[in-house]
This record gives sequence, structure tokens and C-alpha cells, in this order.
Amino acid sequence: MKTERLTGLFDNIDDDILRQAAETDDDMKFSKLKHSTFKGTLLMKKVIAAAACLCLVTAAALGIPALLKSDNQWKGSYKALEAGNYDSSDGGTHSVEYDLWSSENQTRHENKSAAKELTITINGQTLTGKYKHSLVRKPNNYVSDFYETDDGYRFTVNANTGELVNCWLITAKEEKDLDLPVKSEEELRTIAENIAKQYINVNEYTVKLEIKEYAPDSNHLFDIYNFTFQRYINNIKTTDYVIISVSDKGILRQFSSLMLGKMAKVSLDGFDAETAEAVVKDKVNTVYRNYDSYEIKDQTAVLLQDGSPAMLYKVSVKKEYNNSDGTTCVESYPVDILVVCE
Repeated sequence: MKTERLTGLFDNIDDDILRQAAETDDDMKFSKLKHSTFKGTLLMKKVIAAAACLCLVTAAALGIPALLKSDNQWKGSYKALEAGNYDSSDGGTHSVEYDLWSSENQTRHENKSAAKELTITINGQTLTGKYKHSLVRKPNNYVSDFYETDDGYRFTVNANTGELVNCWLITAKEEKDLDLPVKSEEELRTIAENIAKQYINVNEYTVKLEIKEYAPDSNHLFDIYNFTFQRYINNIKTTDYVIISVSDKGILRQFSSLMLGKMAKVSLDGFDAETAEAVVKDKVNTVYRNYDSYEIKDQTAVLLQDGSPAMLYKVSVKKEYNNSDGTTCVESYPVDILVVCE
């Protein structure tokens, strides 16, 4: 298992997913940033953030065709598709060109085929919830069904397979009332690894740790440790990852996964970054008729609904304005662009 040293703010979690997690989990309210060191291997950040709403699925269950690492999965022509996350006031001509990630699919709706009541088990704990709603969480390639228990616990499952996507296991009040000793960082890491091993070979994943200082009220303060196990291919991060969130008392608070274990056979050996960035530029020029510059802020390898790999780029488009006092104002607008190989 490779451990990566963090040198800046924790950048592993997609901004969209952070926002979605914060909107979904009202219990997550965090305070100030701190730093800590994991013995000899890992620099840890305490960041104000919420853990992600993500997914656990298997390729066989989804019926996605098997991909061989020896295959060149990037043969053919590259095409850039606008994939959302834009500001409607930025002057661009926008349309989400990957249908699964349309605003309609990402909006809460009813899945009439979803079970009205569902029971799941995670880490030995069983929860039974009632169906609430469904939606797609970009960059997932499936619909998620949301459930809530009578006690207020929440979990989501893959609508196609019924497998666990995300789960909140304990409330702030319950956590602060537990009379348990604080565990060491090594003990917490072992807890997270043992949970992750139920789903993946952790040796194939890079590990990052995010520590969040949590203050549910003025009289209580404790830490939440988010261990992220993420697959990298050719030094490019992928959506194949899981976040195991535990409190400093060793209590599992949240399980969050994306395309976990689904990108082991994906190859980026034939991927041409120069060609991909060229079609990104063409797409920016098509969407924005009037801009001064743009910057690729991030790229992540994703898996599409048909089982083919693609590259998701987060782009910042910049426009400059001259003020009446002679100063220049620069405004930046985000947009997501998906590069596929046809």
C-alpha cells in the first residue's frame, strides 16, 4: 500500500461531492484547521469539509464489459463533452452533453422500482431504512437510492445492484455521550484499514488522511479521521476510492465510496494528454465566445455507464474587466469537461 504525503490542502475529494455531502449531512459542522503528523509517512491536514456521498459497486453486478490492461482503451478520436458545474451567469452557451449527468438526473426524484424499505449491514451493524428519493451523483455512472431509518440514520444504495453507496452511522449527540478513551493515530488507521479490506486490496491504493476538528456544541470538541484509499493509474487519480471516517474514539461514522474496485482493469497507457487538452480547448472556445484565458485545475479518470474510461477535467475560465478607476478585475468561472474516446 502506497502512502502519499500531503503538502497542501486535501485535494482528493471532488468539490462537487464535498458540497453534496455537506448538503446531505446536516450533522457535519466543523471548525478550525489544524495539522498533525502520521509517524514517518503521512502529513495530515485538519480541513473544514464534509465527507463524500459515494458508491460501492462491482463490474459483474452492473454488467459492464471486462477491460483488459493490455488493451489500448484510447484508440480512436477524442471528443470533449460539457459535463456541468457551470455558472449560468458566465456568458457561456451551456448544455450538459453527457445525459446521465443532466440536471434532471442530479435532482431528487422518485425511483418507482426502489424498495420502500431496505435493510443493509455495514461493519457488523444492521440498519433498516425507508425510501426517501433517488438521484445521480456526478461522477457516478448510476442512480443512487436514499433511505433513512426511524432513528435518523441515513444510507444510500446503488439503484441497479442494491449495494451500499454511503452510510452515516452515528449522530453528534450519541458520539459526545460515549464514555470511551481517545485512540492513537495508529489504532485509528488499523480500524480504517480493516474496514477497507472488506472491499478492496488496500495495497493497490494510495492512502491520504484528512483530520477534521468537530465541535457539535460549545462544550464538546473531538476529531474525525477520514482515511481515503484511492487508486491512481499512471499517477492520475481515479474515481476508484473509498473514504472511511472514524472518530478519535474509533467509532465508524461514515462510509463513502465511488467506483470502488471498478478501475483495476482500466489502462491509461494509450491516453494522449496533449490531444485531450486540445479538445478541451476547442470546447472552451465553443462554449465561451468571449474570455481571456482558462486553466485546467484538475483531472480525474472516470468510468462511464457503458464501461469505457474517460477523463474529467475541471476548468476555470477567466474574464478580465477594466474598472473606471483604472484597475483590472479578473473573474473566474468553473466548468466541467469530459473527454471521451470514440
